[in-house]
Amino acid sequence: MLLHSKTMTMHGMDELKNSGLRGPWAQSELECSIGATEDRPTALMIQAQQEFNLFQSKRPNAYDGQLAGLRGAWRGEAGLRLDLVPVSFSWYLATRDQELKIDWPRADPIGTTTIVRTSDDHVLISKRSLEVDQNPGGLYFVGGFAEFTTEGQVDLFANACREVAEETGLQIQQIVAATRLLGLEYDPEFPHPEAFFEMRLAIAADALVAALQSFKHEEIANFSVVRGPEFLSITTADAPLTWSFKTGRRLFAELAATMGA
Repeated sequence: MLLHSKTMTMHGMDELKNSGLRGPWAQSELECSIGATEDRPTALMIQAQQEFNLFQSKRPNAYDGQLAGLRGAWRGEAGLRLDLVPVSFSWYLATRDQELKIDWPRADPIGTTTIVRTSDDHVLISKRSLEVDQNPGGLYFVGGFAEFTTEGQVDLFANACREVAEETGLQIQQIVAATRLLGLEYDPEFPHPEAFFEMRLAIAADALVAALQSFKHEEIANFSVVRGPEFLSITTADAPLTWSFKTGRRLFAELAATMGA
């Protein structure tokens, strides 16, 4: 697929921050265009390295990987095209404050958040570990930042599947029935764009619960599997709702109201 900009509407980062983009899109309707690495001020590069060194001192297994920075989106009848460039994790660390003290360009790596649904309409919810850097102890789904393939490309759907597999231990390719991109939003708390997915599994809730019992991921304190209606009304005092949880749930509810489950 090749989506031509002449037949599409450009949506810049400011628009994404203000109103987001609504789907849904299938994998065949999404294209990622990769641009060149951008120049950064020397002072930013120095600060980024310092930020990463501090981060790694607390998390020795961390690495300064190459992420996919979003620079714009093009939308048309044929689908959605995302303009991406290589950015480093350390660049994100140096520019993730809500109010930047210096007018540096944000890295804006695109993240993925996936709402996993079972065949009998239950939703997988994670409670983040108290040891994680962002949103410790908060309710979330499953996700992470999008990375480049060894061929230098970005596949957001594959990234979403990989994150689910890594954080749950599930053999995702064997049990996924369908995946769709619900929309894009911009996280104002830890500034970066986020792509929200819904993943339908071919297994029921009891099978999912059984599969999760023997797996542990360092970023997740525990999982819960709740019925769809209960998922839409969760409020809890002892586990804060992360921005990604609230936003993903809203997109899910909006789409269900307009298109049905």
